[in-house]
Amino acid sequence: MKKVFESYYGGKESAGVPQTLINVIPPHLIFAEVFAGNCTLSRYINTPVKYLNDKAKGVWEKWPESTTEHRYSNLDYKDFLTLTRDETGLYLYCDPPYLMETRTSKGKRYEVEMTTIEEHTEFLTHIRQLERIHLIGISHYPHALYDGLLKSGWYKKDYESQTRAGRRKERLYLNYNPETLTELQDYRYLGEDRIDRQRIKRRIRLLSEKLEALPDLERAAVVNAIKGRY
Repeated sequence: MKKVFESYYGGKESAGVPQTLINVIPPHLIFAEVFAGNCTLSRYINTPVKYLNDKAKGVWEKWPESTTEHRYSNLDYKDFLTLTRDETGLYLYCDPPYLMETRTSKGKRYEVEMTTIEEHTEFLTHIRQLERIHLIGISHYPHALYDGLLKSGWYKKDYESQTRAGRRKERLYLNYNPETLTELQDYRYLGEDRIDRQRIKRRIRLLSEKLEALPDLERAAVVNAIKGRY
């Protein structure tokens, strides 16, 4: 997938953000972005099938035609959630337009806006109806509305992103506990930061080289033992 906009307001493109989010996404079959915009996470994460939706016609018109692997739609989020409700193995990622009161810039930023408490309450109400059906992740600035409605059975992970106004804390709301994950969908970005990711990649490379150097049957025995243990 290619980036269709050079920059996109709230697009999760700043250094380290896509990696941080992907590092708490468990295995799934379909990755669905409800407010896809510049499709940042879909461009980074390794998932066989991706559903990308955005109600903004100006966004949708920039996207290529749908394929078996990448399916694009131009729907209201409520229609998209209804359409994908019965999908098996779906991970639902939502990055809705920020509440106006959380923005440093108060002007209109999106072709299709969601600025009010009422609009976000309605959105979260629809999401809560799916919390026992799909794995869900929602990005937003920390706010009492989200903290209050996404409380029981939900978990929070804070991270920093670079905005036009400087560094800001954002919050990822998850309907599963990221601290108890034993598997990830994509391990390529594992690590707390760039230096830690490089350390892990070096370790993987060294261990892989040692494994490759073993005779075939000995290597197969080691792999079999690891599978049996983990």
